[in-house]
Amino acid sequence: MLFPVRHEDFGITPVEANASGTPVIAFREDGVLETISEENPRTGIFFDEYKVDALAKILKNFKSSDFLPDNCRKQANNFASEIFVYKLQNYIKDVLQKK
Repeated sequence: MLFPVRHEDFGITPVEANASGTPVIAFREDGVLETISEENPRTGIFFDEYKVDALAKILKNFKSSDFLPDNCRKQANNFASEIFVYKLQNYIKDVLQKK
């Protein structure tokens, strides 16, 4: 899935793509840095310059077979609402305990 968006705080579209086992090609900026992983597990790939040539190079060399659908799904599960609520509750507890 191609996500060439700039200035996105948290793009849900890349998470949804990963949830379906689909790797993501995205511009290396903002929220996708939190949701897409180029390393263990590898769930997508970034392009660094917001230029047609940079994107074309990535697209030319992209092989979906380099990405395991199960890894994409596992990465997406990190953003499930239950996990988000759990992490937020723990963060709030930690902050309150430090007061």
